[in-house]
Amino acid sequence: MFGFIVGVLSVVGLYHYLKHGGLWRRGAGRHGCRGLGRRMLLGRFFSRLETSPGQERAIEGALSDLEDEWRKIRQGKRELREDLAAVMREESVDASRMDAALSKHQGAIVGLRSAGIAAFTRVHEALDPQQRRRLADLLVSGGGHGCGRGGLA
Repeated sequence: MFGFIVGVLSVVGLYHYLKHGGLWRRGAGRHGCRGLGRRMLLGRFFSRLETSPGQERAIEGALSDLEDEWRKIRQGKRELREDLAAVMREESVDASRMDAALSKHQGAIVGLRSAGIAAFTRVHEALDPQQRRRLADLLVSGGGHGCGRGGLA
């Protein structure tokens, strides 16, 4: 179970890193670099890795599929909170009711995990060995912080 949680968190971290490009900067206005848009953020990421247009399409497709699964998790979030709140309101915790509430959402989590593995595999296959090493270094370092200095650009 612990490995499953670590796996899901790793995939989610990779998704956020690739989507946002590690380009947030403290003090860069109210929203940091968020106003730049996904394409510009990915453009900086692609520039850093020196990807070809074909590689970029493959990576964007992988991220899009992962984003679809993440959306399913987000949509079920409110229902999960309501189910857990109902259990909390009771005089005692009904373990079977809580298990049922969590089980309803297990499928979405498994779907996200599978999509994450598939996306990671597609990105890995799209990149050449040197680009994979650069991406690995960016993942370890967090990609730097800032829009320009120390970021992905």
